[in-house]
Amino acid sequence: MTDPSTLLRLYRGTNIAMELEIFQETGIFMCEAARRFFCEGHEADARSLALEIHEEWIVELGGEESYARAHVDHGSELPRLHARLATLVSTTERQGVAESFAGANGTVYGADRSRASVVTEALEGSTEEEEWLYRVTTEPLAFGQVT
Repeated sequence: MTDPSTLLRLYRGTNIAMELEIFQETGIFMCEAARRFFCEGHEADARSLALEIHEEWIVELGGEESYARAHVDHGSELPRLHARLATLVSTTERQGVAESFAGANGTVYGADRSRASVVTEALEGSTEEEEWLYRVTTEPLAFGQVT
Protein backbone atom coordinates (compact mmCIF):
# COMPACT_ATOMS: atom_id res chain seq x y z
CA MET A 1 0.00 0.00 0.00
CA THR A 2 1.27 3.43 -0.92
CA ASP A 3 1.80 5.99 1.86
CA PRO A 4 -1.26 8.35 1.90
CA SER A 5 0.97 11.44 1.70
CA THR A 6 2.73 10.20 -1.45
CA LEU A 7 2.14 12.39 -4.49
CA LEU A 8 0.98 10.58 -7.61
CA ARG A 9 1.03 11.94 -11.17
CA LEU A 10 -2.43 10.90 -12.39
CA TYR A 11 -3.97 11.17 -15.85
CA ARG A 12 -7.52 10.99 -17.14
CA GLY A 13 -8.12 10.54 -20.84
CA THR A 14 -11.59 10.82 -22.29
CA ASN A 15 -13.45 11.42 -25.52
CA ILE A 16 -16.90 11.50 -23.88
CA ALA A 17 -18.35 14.84 -25.01
CA MET A 18 -20.60 15.27 -21.96
CA GLU A 19 -17.70 14.58 -19.61
CA LEU A 20 -15.48 17.10 -21.38
CA GLU A 21 -18.22 19.76 -21.38
CA ILE A 22 -18.89 19.31 -17.67
CA PHE A 23 -15.17 19.43 -16.93
CA GLN A 24 -14.81 22.68 -18.91
CA GLU A 25 -17.70 24.18 -16.92
CA THR A 26 -16.79 22.90 -13.44
CA GLY A 27 -13.16 21.77 -13.42
CA ILE A 28 -14.34 18.41 -12.05
CA PHE A 29 -14.39 14.94 -13.56
CA MET A 30 -17.63 13.24 -12.60
CA CYS A 31 -18.65 9.61 -12.59
CA GLU A 32 -21.43 8.44 -14.86
CA ALA A 33 -24.09 8.88 -12.14
CA ALA A 34 -23.01 12.43 -11.22
CA ARG A 35 -22.86 13.43 -14.91
CA ARG A 36 -26.41 12.20 -15.41
CA PHE A 37 -27.72 14.15 -12.41
CA PHE A 38 -25.77 17.25 -13.49
CA CYS A 39 -27.28 17.12 -16.99
CA GLU A 40 -30.76 16.58 -15.59
CA GLY A 41 -30.54 19.96 -13.86
CA HIS A 42 -29.29 18.85 -10.45
CA GLU A 43 -25.96 20.66 -10.75
CA ALA A 44 -25.69 21.52 -7.04
CA ASP A 45 -26.74 18.05 -5.88
CA ALA A 46 -25.03 15.85 -8.48
CA ARG A 47 -22.28 14.71 -6.10
CA SER A 48 -24.56 13.93 -3.15
CA LEU A 49 -27.09 12.11 -5.34
CA ALA A 50 -24.29 10.05 -6.91
CA LEU A 51 -22.92 9.25 -3.44
CA GLU A 52 -26.29 7.67 -2.62
CA ILE A 53 -25.87 5.35 -5.61
CA HIS A 54 -22.26 4.71 -4.54
CA GLU A 55 -23.55 3.51 -1.16
CA GLU A 56 -25.95 1.15 -2.96
CA TRP A 57 -22.97 -0.34 -4.83
CA ILE A 58 -21.08 -0.79 -1.55
CA VAL A 59 -24.03 -2.52 0.13
CA GLU A 60 -24.73 -4.77 -2.84
CA LEU A 61 -21.11 -5.77 -3.45
CA GLY A 62 -20.03 -6.02 0.19
CA GLY A 63 -17.75 -3.02 0.56
CA GLU A 64 -15.88 -0.37 -1.38
CA GLU A 65 -12.90 -2.65 -2.04
CA SER A 66 -15.27 -5.26 -3.50
CA TYR A 67 -16.81 -2.58 -5.68
CA ALA A 68 -13.33 -1.54 -6.84
CA ARG A 69 -12.56 -5.21 -7.62
CA ALA A 70 -15.78 -5.52 -9.65
CA HIS A 71 -14.86 -2.29 -11.47
CA VAL A 72 -11.51 -3.82 -12.40
CA ASP A 73 -13.02 -7.16 -13.41
CA HIS A 74 -15.96 -5.85 -15.45
CA GLY A 75 -15.13 -2.26 -16.41
CA SER A 76 -17.84 -0.49 -18.36
CA GLU A 77 -19.99 -3.63 -18.35
CA LEU A 78 -20.53 -3.46 -14.57
CA PRO A 79 -23.30 -0.81 -14.62
CA ARG A 80 -25.18 -2.76 -17.29
CA LEU A 81 -24.86 -6.01 -15.35
CA HIS A 82 -26.29 -4.39 -12.20
CA ALA A 83 -28.70 -1.88 -13.79
CA ARG A 84 -27.05 0.94 -11.86
CA LEU A 85 -24.95 3.92 -12.95
CA ALA A 86 -21.21 3.79 -12.25
CA THR A 87 -19.86 5.93 -9.39
CA LEU A 88 -16.10 5.50 -9.73
CA VAL A 89 -13.81 7.69 -11.83
CA SER A 90 -10.70 5.96 -13.18
CA THR A 91 -7.33 7.66 -13.45
CA THR A 92 -3.95 6.19 -14.27
CA GLU A 93 -0.28 6.87 -13.65
CA ARG A 94 0.40 6.00 -17.29
CA GLN A 95 -0.04 8.87 -19.73
CA GLY A 96 -0.08 6.39 -22.64
CA VAL A 97 -3.05 4.55 -21.12
CA ALA A 98 -4.91 7.86 -20.72
CA GLU A 99 -4.08 8.73 -24.33
CA SER A 100 -5.57 5.43 -25.50
CA PHE A 101 -8.83 6.22 -23.68
CA ALA A 102 -8.89 9.74 -25.14
CA GLY A 103 -8.35 8.48 -28.67
CA ALA A 104 -7.79 10.82 -31.58
CA ASN A 105 -10.67 13.15 -30.67
CA GLY A 106 -10.33 13.23 -26.89
CA THR A 107 -8.23 15.02 -24.34
CA VAL A 108 -5.79 13.93 -21.63
CA TYR A 109 -5.63 15.77 -18.31
CA GLY A 110 -3.05 15.34 -15.57
CA ALA A 111 -2.63 16.23 -11.90
CA ASP A 112 -0.26 15.64 -9.02
CA ARG A 113 -2.51 14.29 -6.27
CA SER A 114 -1.91 12.77 -2.85
CA ARG A 115 -2.57 9.07 -2.42
CA ALA A 116 -5.13 10.05 0.24
CA SER A 117 -7.30 11.78 -2.40
CA VAL A 118 -8.21 8.54 -4.19
CA VAL A 119 -10.34 5.61 -3.04
CA THR A 120 -8.02 2.81 -3.97
CA GLU A 121 -5.50 1.68 -6.45
CA ALA A 122 -6.91 -0.96 -8.75
CA LEU A 123 -6.29 -4.47 -7.60
CA GLU A 124 -4.21 -7.15 -9.26
CA GLY A 125 -5.54 -8.01 -12.69
CA SER A 126 -6.45 -4.49 -13.73
CA THR A 127 -6.40 -3.93 -17.46
CA GLU A 128 -5.13 -0.43 -16.73
CA GLU A 129 -1.74 -0.58 -15.06
CA GLU A 130 -1.34 1.82 -12.16
CA GLU A 131 -5.06 2.66 -12.07
CA TRP A 132 -6.40 4.83 -9.25
CA LEU A 133 -10.11 5.27 -8.54
CA TYR A 134 -11.96 8.35 -7.31
CA ARG A 135 -15.27 8.14 -5.45
CA VAL A 136 -17.92 9.99 -7.55
CA THR A 137 -15.81 13.06 -8.56
CA THR A 138 -12.28 14.40 -8.63
CA GLU A 139 -11.37 17.48 -6.63
CA PRO A 140 -12.30 20.81 -8.25
CA LEU A 141 -9.66 22.28 -10.55
CA ALA A 142 -7.15 19.56 -9.71
CA PHE A 143 -6.54 18.43 -13.30
CA GLY A 144 -5.00 20.44 -16.13
CA GLN A 145 -4.93 19.63 -19.85
CA VAL A 146 -1.91 17.61 -21.02
CA THR A 147 -2.83 16.83 -24.64
